[in-house]
Amino acid sequence: MKGVSAIEESAIQLLETVQAGWEEDILFSAWLGAEGERVRDNALALVRAAESHTIRSLLAGATVHEFLGLSWLEVHYKCYERADVLQALVADANAA
Repeated sequence: MKGVSAIEESAIQLLETVQAGWEEDILFSAWLGAEGERVRDNALALVRAAESHTIRSLLAGATVHEFLGLSWLEVHYKCYERADVLQALVADANAA
């Protein structure tokens, strides 16, 4: 993606992965579907914050995993891995 930072790209990939997991969940479990919708909304907020370079203030000291919701992420390994990547990029940006 030309002109997109690594953090933005990672946030977009996370959102896409969460969206796919949520779409599967709504077919099988009311709780996972409802929680997945909340996680998807939080992932979208991360994308918007990454685009506006305000991700640190959005997280307000929380990890990406905490911000999204650990209980849902623990059931969705691919999403958890994507959150790991974004968290590492955010931590690297904070250290710079």
